[in-house]
Amino acid sequence: FDRSYVALWHESTAPALAARDVFERSGVGLISVGPSRVKVLIPAAAQRRLGQLATKRVVRSTLAAR
Repeated sequence: FDRSYVALWHESTAPALAARDVFERSGVGLISVGPSRVKVLIPAAAQRRLGQLATKRVVRSTLAAR
């Protein structure tokens, strides 16, 4: 299983925390990074690892959408 996190400088976490439900529904955690401290604000859910082929497809489709 894998866990995914978004790490933001502590000054920038308020908008992400306002969207807490989006993080929780997607299973993605949030980490606050400060000058001398790192803190998990929203824990990530354990998710099944994508296979290598599935990962490549997700990356390709994400890049194609740009």
